Order: sequence, then C-alpha cells, then structure tokens
Amino acid sequence: MRLVIATLIFATFVCASSCSRIFNKSNSPKSAIDSVADISNGITFTDITVSSGITWRHCNGAFGQMYLPEIKGSGCAIIDYNNDGWPDLLFVNSMHWPGHTTLQEPTMALYRNNRDGTFTDVTKECGLAIPLFGMGVTVGDYDNDGWDDIFITAYGHNHLFHNDKGVFTDVTQKAGLAGDSNWHSSAMFLDYDNDGKLDLFVCSYCGWTPENDIFYSLGGNVKTYGAPDVYPALTNHLYHNNGNGTFTDVTRKSGIYNMNGKALAVAMCDFNDDGYPDIVVACDDTDNMLYRNNTDGTFTNIANHAGIAYDINTGKRRSGMGVDCGDLDNDGKTSIVIGNFYTEPDWVYKQTGPDTFVDCAAKRGIDTITRTVLKFAVTIADFDHDGFLDFLTADGHVRVIDEFHSNKVKFREPMQLFRNLGNGKFAEIVSLMHGPMQNNILGRGIALGDLFNSGNEDVVVTTNDSTPMVLRNDTKNGNSYLEVHLCGVHANRDGIGAKITAICPNWRQVQFVHSGSSYASASELDVNFGMGKNKRVDTLIVRWGAHSIDTLTNIPTQQSILITENKREYSTISPQR
Repeated sequence: MRLVIATLIFATFVCASSCSRIFNKSNSPKSAIDSVADISNGITFTDITVSSGITWRHCNGAFGQMYLPEIKGSGCAIIDYNNDGWPDLLFVNSMHWPGHTTLQEPTMALYRNNRDGTFTDVTKECGLAIPLFGMGVTVGDYDNDGWDDIFITAYGHNHLFHNDKGVFTDVTQKAGLAGDSNWHSSAMFLDYDNDGKLDLFVCSYCGWTPENDIFYSLGGNVKTYGAPDVYPALTNHLYHNNGNGTFTDVTRKSGIYNMNGKALAVAMCDFNDDGYPDIVVACDDTDNMLYRNNTDGTFTNIANHAGIAYDINTGKRRSGMGVDCGDLDNDGKTSIVIGNFYTEPDWVYKQTGPDTFVDCAAKRGIDTITRTVLKFAVTIADFDHDGFLDFLTADGHVRVIDEFHSNKVKFREPMQLFRNLGNGKFAEIVSLMHGPMQNNILGRGIALGDLFNSGNEDVVVTTNDSTPMVLRNDTKNGNSYLEVHLCGVHANRDGIGAKITAICPNWRQVQFVHSGSSYASASELDVNFGMGKNKRVDTLIVRWGAHSIDTLTNIPTQQSILITENKREYSTISPQR
C-alpha cells in the first residue's frame, strides 16, 4: 500500500511539474490571454444547417422497446468524394427493426458541396441509398487509386464502399470483410506496417441482441435504455490490406485480440515517435486499450503499464465514449483525451515518459466542468488559430432522466469547447459564445473540416434521432493558418500516419494526418495549423511514416498547400468556384 501511495504521489507531482513547465518552454508561442475578456479569443460559430440545404434526419429505429443500439446514435464524415477540391458531407443512418420496417427505409445521406455555401443530396445517384443499421464511418483510399473510399460500421454486417470516380459500389463480400456480424461502433484506416496500403481497425461494442435484452429501469416498471455491463464484451478486429482489393483478418496474429473490451472509439498516435502508428481505444466500463506498434506486424496492449486503462486513483473503469490525440503543449509529447459518462470527468492523459501517461485533467482545469454532461465525440483542433490545440465534445445523455433526477441533469445537453490558454490550462467557453453550441441536443459524432475553403475548421455534429448541425467557423481575430494536404507515393495516397512539423521562430507544432478519433466519425484528411501572427512557416517537415522525409522552407501562411511525397516542394490549392 505504501508503494502504491508513493507511486500516486510521484505521478501527481510529475503531472503538475509537467503541466506547469509547458508554458515556459522556448518552443511555445506567446499566450494570447491578457485578460478575462480575451478568453474566447473571438471564436464564433454559425448554424447554417437549414440555409445550406441539409434536410436529412437520423432514424434510430426506436419503437418503444428501448433496444440498446438505438440510443448510441451514428456518426458522420467529411469527404471530397468527387475530387473537386470542395469537401462534401456524409451522414450515417440506422433503420427500423424487423417487423417495424417502412415501405421506404431511411438510408445514409451524401451531400455534394455546391461551392456556394449550399449542399445537394446525391445519395441515390452515388450508390449509397442502402438501408442498414449504421453506426460509424471511416474514410480512406484503400486501393490508392486517387478516390477516397468509405467503410461503414453497423449493428450487424459492416460495409465497404469502393469509390469509382464519384460512384460507390458495395464490395464488402469481395474484399473479405463480410464475416463479422456483431455490433460495431467506430473504425479507422491506418497503415500499421508501413507497406503503403491502408489497413483497417474496427471497434466492436458488446454482445447485445433482441433475444438477450434485459429490462432496465430507473424506477418502477418504466423501462429505459440499459447499461452495457450486463452484456458480453467483444474483440476488436484488425484487417490487413493485401493490395489486391481484399483484406485478411489478422486480429489474433497481430495481438489485437482481446475479449475484455467494449470499444466505442479509436484514435491513432505515435507516442514513441518511431514512424509506426499506435492505437488508442476508448472503452465503455472496461479497460481502455493502448496498442504499441512493435514494427513487426504485431501490437502489445500496454494500457495498464502506461496508466490509461482505468482511473488509477480509484481503480474504477469509466465509460469511455470518444477519443482523440494531439500535442496539446507544443512540446512534442502526445496527449490523449477521452470523453466519459455523466459524473465522470474527461481524461486528459499527458505523456510523461517513453510509454507512460498521467491524467492532468484537474491541473488543466477541466475536471469539474466535464462531470456535468455525458460526452460522446471528442475532437482536437486549433479553432482560433492561436497555435495551441483546443478540444470539442458532443454531449447528450443515453436515458430520459430529467424526471428521475434534479434539474441539473438533462437528456439533451449543450456541447463543450475547451480553449487552450497556452499555459497548461483550458477554459470551457461555450457559455461565452452565445451561439448554436449552447443548444441542448443528443450530440453523438463530430467531423471537422474546412467546408468552404476559408482556412477555418468547421464543425459537423450528428444528433440521435434528429437533424445534424453544420456549424460554420466564423472566427476572425487576425490569426493566420496553414492547411496541409498530402499525396503519398510510396506511402499511402492520403498520407495517413504522416507526421507534419511546422517550425516558426521560437516554437514548433506537430500534427499527424489521421483517420479515426471523435466518435463513429471521420474528419477531413488534412492538417490545419494555427499560425498566430506569423506570416510564414520557416520550416515544414513531413515524415511519411517510416518511408521518407520531405523538408520545405519559407512557406507563406494564409493558404492551403499540397505536398507530394519526395517532390520536396508544394503547390498552392486554389479550388474552382
């Protein structure tokens, strides 16, 4: 016991020391915070869902039996499906249960960007009007043909849609991905063996079925949505890309097999900086997972050793819903943010050693405020372009609990946006913004991307059994940006897994091109750097996994650029309007 207490005291000291030293590092930009009035730094979002022509509505299939998959909701994706340089929108949908189907079942929806602030529904003509009980989505060019493909997770069989110049074909059976019919949540494309071909990681949730459904109530004989702890756990799956349009299930061979997790979200990081992607999995009421890539095609789950499996202070598991990774301190170290259940604070794990992390949520100032809502998606981005990564959560409960608890607990809840103050602290600023993020919603998935080629990170949010929100980022505070798109040659075409380092006088930032993260959703496959008042980037370094390194210099900000592997130059992206 003394050893445990001593270890906890030391860990707390390390966390406090690490967090307090961050702002003093010479490679960090100057904090933009001079007064309380500056705390939101002008961050502004406008809800343009209706004006942009988005009319789709999510269907969860509910018919009064309170089946567990209904309340989890579905995700969304930002994808330039037609390669016109303008990001389009994909919304994943569920369907009705057998015996309760309708003549025309709801389907997912693909909206084409009209380049004028509006979108047009092109689902049917693009081959995606297929009913399924969809949950999540990941985007990537798995065959390196220059067109991004779509993988949809589901309750039941998943679906891989191949993109043939803007028209999608279901190739699940042909690709060898039709064998698993369990309940799946999030997914992620990654090149785990650095062979230049995108592999696929799929999260599995729990073994619920209509046949083993258990009555759950908050009081009396009124049934509500239950908890996952009474249902068996399932293993996640890893599929290796064979390079011929097919995949092989390498779950056991790779060391991913684990029947002790109920996974809801997955993210990629490279915490040991070896050029091989590691995998973080957020699990609901079971141990989180941190799979270290052993660079030989296998992984080792080091979550317990690393300190992220559960709450080391109480020994309890939390209800991990969403996850994302990033360098929150501009010190080259990985931070892992995991959203949790109501009354449970978010985890903000700061890397303190080669393979160890410490929860700095309290030191960051987010412990108490994150207990007030139930968090699903977690996404990291620099929304105000001040050079520090912020993070955003989509919130909403899983039970209609207003009538059972005090007014402090709501079924529908506002989002939370934590602005990075640049000194190791975060401030929740939604209450200061007076905008659409204050709306009470059943928030689920978040996808980020520059929808209007303005340089800002716009936000798309899905809600359960309701309409999504498309939020345009209208922040204007004089800060600049650099948006980087990659095209791999020996690496995968999307550059997923590439590490990009932007260096300016006295500081540097590191970001990765990644799929996954959030909850059941896929953001645009680029990297958006906030540059503060800098007018140029002195040096930009792209490490293409373990393949090669490109170094570019003297790049003006306020633009989007394309870098092709080994060309050692960039071109400015100027989409046609």
